[in-house]
Amino acid sequence: MKRFYAFALLVSASLALAEGPSVTLTNEIRSAYLLAPSVHGSGWISQEDVFLKWKRGFYFEFTQTTSLENPGLKSSDFGNETDFLVGIPLGKAGKAGTLEMGTYLLAPVTKNQNDLWTISWYKSFGPVTVTTQYLGQVGESSPPARGVLKVDYAKSVPLFERVKFVFPLRVGVDSGGGGRDSAIFARVIPKFVFTMKKGVDGFVGWEGTMPLTNRDDLDPQQGFRAGVKVVF
Repeated sequence: MKRFYAFALLVSASLALAEGPSVTLTNEIRSAYLLAPSVHGSGWISQEDVFLKWKRGFYFEFTQTTSLENPGLKSSDFGNETDFLVGIPLGKAGKAGTLEMGTYLLAPVTKNQNDLWTISWYKSFGPVTVTTQYLGQVGESSPPARGVLKVDYAKSVPLFERVKFVFPLRVGVDSGGGGRDSAIFARVIPKFVFTMKKGVDGFVGWEGTMPLTNRDDLDPQQGFRAGVKVVF
């Protein structure tokens, strides 16, 4: 993890000197790695994220998730995951939405058939964001294994000068496939955000997912999460 942050800070400094994109670094600890609809992927995990965004809306995101119980690239714990995502704005200033593409490299690293490719389109309408996503297994010529439709709503309420309460709500439809059951699901991640200084926020909250259909095969899941976000 120390090498990760050293590399991230070096990249951030270089990009800042070159008047490159904005850089956001996030480090988060979760008591459970929840995968909608209501799938418990792993126990305690650490997640580091680097998000680079250019003025025209293009972005690149790298996320490293590590199981704190069974770490290691060869572990079969699904809490070990590496994600690469690229975002491309559509239309002038992204008015037609954003196209996002990438890969989810899942544990263990020795089994490429566990890895997924993803392509999404999303667009925001005020506080509401609509996303359509397709996922398929890397190396497979078959159609996408899953399709997901998500509608997200986020509400932020200031409490004190440097404290606010954020309540994101998601309702989605997962077609199933790729080892998952189909379901309509809901997800909430209420959290308190503390502004430490300009560009540095700490947060602590709770996450829960609940199936609204197919309740015989899927159970509600929940977990604690906390972390720090730094914006350059």
